[in-house]
Amino acid sequence: MSTAGAALAALVLVAAGCAGAAPSDSEVIRGWSTAVNDADYERAGSFFAAGAVVEQQPLELRLPDQAAAARFSSGLPCRADVTDVEDEGRSSLAVFRLREGRSGACAEGGRARVRFVIREGKIAEWRQLPETPGEVAGALHHLGFAALSNSSPGGSPCQASAVA
Repeated sequence: MSTAGAALAALVLVAAGCAGAAPSDSEVIRGWSTAVNDADYERAGSFFAAGAVVEQQPLELRLPDQAAAARFSSGLPCRADVTDVEDEGRSSLAVFRLREGRSGACAEGGRARVRFVIREGKIAEWRQLPETPGEVAGALHHLGFAALSNSSPGGSPCQASAVA
């Protein structure tokens, strides 16, 4: 085989190896987030596998197809910037800094954590994690409420009182 033929064969092998490589979890997560921020919900939906599970406690649902994933993505009230993606082995934990979205319902500077399971370059699971009690209490205080208490005499364990 000539030198030119060997070089061409090596180039074909390299290109074939690259063509089959699935994107990293971080690339999928960041790509989906960018699509949502750009209000390109059809593209956002394309990042999900058929039958993907999404969970925002207490709700969990299965998205039968990419059209349903596009509707889910368009229904998120906030825009968000990915600040960190941690590889957990079977899953990846992404941290988002929230900012105002289409509905105007998000406070600037909040955060959300979502655990993703990515299979073959598609989101198979999207599970938003509840924030810790300390973070919730801090957010309530920021909004003008005292921390929740289950020890107030005669009060409901689910009451929050306004901060004076």
